[in-house]
Amino acid sequence: PPIIFNAGFQVKKKQFFKNFSFILMFGVLGTIISFCLISSGAVLLLKKIGLTQLNLNDYLALGAIFSATDSVCTLQVLNQDETPLLYSIVFGEGVVNDATSIVLFNAVQSLDLSNLSSMTALALLGTFLYLFFTSTILGILVGLLSAYVIKKL
Repeated sequence: PPIIFNAGFQVKKKQFFKNFSFILMFGVLGTIISFCLISSGAVLLLKKIGLTQLNLNDYLALGAIFSATDSVCTLQVLNQDETPLLYSIVFGEGVVNDATSIVLFNAVQSLDLSNLSSMTALALLGTFLYLFFTSTILGILVGLLSAYVIKKL
């Protein structure tokens, strides 16, 4: 929304793209690790306290939702001019983390996890990768089109 658009518009692009590999590592890999840990913890904890009416889709959805961290407070403390490396990594990780969580949630919701097999994990991975790359390409195209329109105004 507008706040994210403004933050993206104001970020120092050179610093952002210089650290893009770190941003992707923290944003994608970190979110997937959080998703796995939170989903596993939800299964173990919620079953232990007697909440048994949830199915695997629900536990994985909880993992996808709670793996989305919010770095707004951290960005308010950091100064982009004083700590450009840290600011660009935290800002970029927050954006990539949110996108990864949304893609994970949609991938989990699109699968039928009632019959688990080894193909289920591959289907989840395939759906995640498909959604991730198509969303990325679509985002790049819309971003380029928006930049072109703004430049021509």
